[in-house]
Order: sequence, then C-alpha cells, then structure tokens
Amino acid sequence: MNIMVNKKSGRDVIVRKLKARMQFMNMNPRTLAARSNVGRSFVYDILNGKSKNPTSAKLSAICKELRVPLSYLMNHEDGDVDYEEYVHIKPIFDQSDRPQVILHKLFFKPYDSDNEDFCFYKMPDDSMEASISCSNIMILQKEKDTDNKIYSGIYMVQDHINTVIRRVEPVIGEDKINVIADNHKYNRYVVERKNLKIIAKVLFCIKKI
Repeated sequence: MNIMVNKKSGRDVIVRKLKARMQFMNMNPRTLAARSNVGRSFVYDILNGKSKNPTSAKLSAICKELRVPLSYLMNHEDGDVDYEEYVHIKPIFDQSDRPQVILHKLFFKPYDSDNEDFCFYKMPDDSMEASISCSNIMILQKEKDTDNKIYSGIYMVQDHINTVIRRVEPVIGEDKINVIADNHKYNRYVVERKNLKIIAKVLFCIKKI
C-alpha cells in the first residue's frame, strides 16, 4: 500500500521527524537503508522530500529499525520528543555486545562536569552481587585527577593486577584503601593509596527486573 504525502507540509513533517530520529539513533542514511533493507535511493528520496507516495511496507521497515511506530512519522502534531535534548553515552571500554545508552541532558545538571566525562560499563562478573549483578549496565563518571582524596563509594579501580569494579573505603588515619568485593566469595584487601588508580566513579546501575 502506498501512503499519499503529496502536500509539502506532510513531506516536511516526515523529513523532519526522520532526520531527528536518525540523529538520535546515531544512524546515517546508508546504514538505515542497509538495516531496513529498503534501498539507499528510497531513504535519500524521502530525506530530500522527493518521495510523494512511499510504500507503507518500506516506511514500516524504516520505523522498525528506528524503534518508533509508523504513526510517529505520519502524525503532524508538534508534541514530539525533542531528540536534541538527549546525549549518547559512550562505553568506557570497547566491550563486545555493548548496548546503546542514551541520557537526557537534565541528568548532567547536578554534576559539575561535561557530557564527555560520563560513560557506561557492562558488569562482567558477579563480584559485586547483590549491589551490582553480572551484565548490569553502570553509568560512570571519569576521574579527572586520580590523586584526589578518595571518599567511600563504588569505583572502577586499577591496582597492580586488574581493572575491576569495587567498593572502596579509606582506612582512617592511614594512607591506605580498603578494596571490597560485595560478593563474599571474592577477596577484599588493603592497598597503599599510591598503588591504587581510580578510573571512574559508579553513579548508578541499570538493573534487570
């Protein structure tokens, strides 16, 4: 079935919403066409306002890849999500099978930091059960000055052996740090402050329900 969008205003709505959603999903026309299996010319014609009667099947394929209903493109109302208000968060390491993490800009307001200072990490093991489960996604804030005073909390740390997620607690009266795994199957230990590198602080994690 073909969808009639002869009016310029109707085409403009589709183009505007399509571009906004593509930017939000960090997807270019070539990638969208390949993943939707609709052909590059179809995507480029829509983006350039040249397609007057696109088929609903192809538009639906595009919407499926962009994770929005077909009605999103066809709705002329202005009550849409402003995708420019959202930021893509990058992984701290290039983990395989990494998800896509997107946060609203309001998230960053309480923190005296730029968007680039935030990243995410997928918990690789059960060492922090039950606080953080294996495969939970954590939002981290990178440490700019690793020599700063450490406060109790959960951090990504690096000692002379590994880079891990651990709870750290300063030893009162000494220049030492308790490095604690919440899962009691894993060892806790004390390390000299100078031998522990703080990479990032864990702000919160996204748990599966």
